[in-house]
Amino acid sequence: MTSLDLRPEKRGFAWGTFWITLSAAVHIALVVCLIFSSPMREWFLARADPTDALANVSARRISEAVQKMLDAHTLRMAEDLEEGQKDLAELCSRRDRVYDQYVTDVRWLIETRKDPLAIVPLRSIQPADSHADRLCKTPVRDKDLFELYEIAQDMERAAIEAYRQMQAIELARLQRVDLSEASGRTQIPIPEHRTLNVDIFYERIDSVSDGRMEKLKKELAAARSEVSSIVAYIARMLDLAKGLMGDADGVTIGLGDGIMTIFGDQDFGHSWRYEDGLAQGYSAQDPRAFDHPWGHGVGPVTHRDQLYPKEMTQLGDEPAFPGRKIMLQGTQPGAWMFLDTWYIIGPFPNPNREKIDYPYPPEASIATGIDLDAQYIGWEGRPVRWQFRKSKEVCIHPHFDDPRHQEWSIWYAYTEVYSDRDQQRICIFGSDDYGKVWVNGEPVYGSGTTPHPWIPDRDYRPVRFRKGFNRVLFKLENAWGRTGFSMCILVGEEV
Repeated sequence: MTSLDLRPEKRGFAWGTFWITLSAAVHIALVVCLIFSSPMREWFLARADPTDALANVSARRISEAVQKMLDAHTLRMAEDLEEGQKDLAELCSRRDRVYDQYVTDVRWLIETRKDPLAIVPLRSIQPADSHADRLCKTPVRDKDLFELYEIAQDMERAAIEAYRQMQAIELARLQRVDLSEASGRTQIPIPEHRTLNVDIFYERIDSVSDGRMEKLKKELAAARSEVSSIVAYIARMLDLAKGLMGDADGVTIGLGDGIMTIFGDQDFGHSWRYEDGLAQGYSAQDPRAFDHPWGHGVGPVTHRDQLYPKEMTQLGDEPAFPGRKIMLQGTQPGAWMFLDTWYIIGPFPNPNREKIDYPYPPEASIATGIDLDAQYIGWEGRPVRWQFRKSKEVCIHPHFDDPRHQEWSIWYAYTEVYSDRDQQRICIFGSDDYGKVWVNGEPVYGSGTTPHPWIPDRDYRPVRFRKGFNRVLFKLENAWGRTGFSMCILVGEEV
């Protein structure tokens, strides 16, 4: 019988024991060294610094990267300014169209009404250094970053000036004053912009670890941000100009079985027509036509000289009367009733008109119902409550507990109109400045956001009233100066 040889297995076990012991001894020795030897501990715990790799990048490659970054930002700024040039060109075109209409209206007043007005040339209210047309046509793709930054600011000033001229023209039409006088009353502040740190653009950047690259990035981002904000501001000026002129395409709304067209900025200077007995447009031949010097109206005829700014309570042939009831009997056909009794709450803050569309609590509760006992937080965190107001004049002025709260503010007014049946009536609305109206929770009127004075018939709208009490909420914004609002209803014959 052969015996089993265990010697190879014993040798393998011995070698295994040896290597395990050696490995443990080495690890123990390393740990001891790391604990008691500072140089070895620092070497072992050291980590690679990313800047070490960047520090090895050649100066030529860094210079190329900087140039690419400059080129990219310059291109984006040029692209933004090209959009701004389009908006500036359209803004100037709209100003010219408003001026042409002003000339048409003044000429008609001079020839027909023998009005002592004079046609003032547009160039007389333009600054001597006005060069909007040149700015609109200036190629920007071949300009450097600094030139683009200056062009952007010049374009912004040109846009503000063009819009200021539009406001002056409209003011001259509204108040029938000399255009030069209106121009002197119209001012728009010019925004300030930061001065670029030019030196950082000319420093030689051959390292990415000394902070110069980061400074350049921040300055580029600031320049790009300023140009973008300028272009956005020019677009805002254009939006305001559109609001000043009206919607470009006009608005058509139903009026019973007929149609009422509220004209936009198209030229209807000498055209008119009747739809369901309402005079549409403007005509020197028909005395019943709507011929306000501040624009072309739509709706039942009113008389210019009895509206604004003389007799505030006179609309049409008969004085407007106060009330809140629409009755079949007891009213004269063609008479205007102004809503004289309101509950008013405010002011709510509207800094720089930034919250003009913000739904403060009264607006947010349209669907659920207005709580006249509610208290809300208004200007500077002060509590505001509904206050009763009854007016003898068409224009309703909100209360001012503090004169500082008169400007940059939002107000709400609430009333109820009683109707003896379901019916539809022509209503006129006026506000200084922005206004919006809901009847029974449905929006029925909204003015342009361009600041404007109060006139009682800034817009005509057919409004459907249901039998019983109808809830009316009026939102009023005041940009500056005085403020007020009104809503009048044509009583008598139903439309």
